[in-house]
Amino acid sequence: MIKCAIAGLGRWGRALVEAAQSEPQLRIVSAVEPDIAGAASFCAAHGLSPAPSLEACSPSQASMPCCWQRRIRCTRAR
Repeated sequence: MIKCAIAGLGRWGRALVEAAQSEPQLRIVSAVEPDIAGAASFCAAHGLSPAPSLEACSPSQASMPCCWQRRIRCTRAR
């Protein structure tokens, strides 16, 4: 199973989280979102650990970012 983080919880990020729930080999465990307060209920409902930046995302939880969002620079591979 691949555990990963989603970068951004806008419209596409939320859609990807929901789509990944039906994929047995992929589990999104963290969400990188600068607006943590705005994403708190979505994160709680989907079992995601929120982080304000990719650097703050715990490497023990997610092995790689899942997607690119313009406002979050995913420059570091895990």
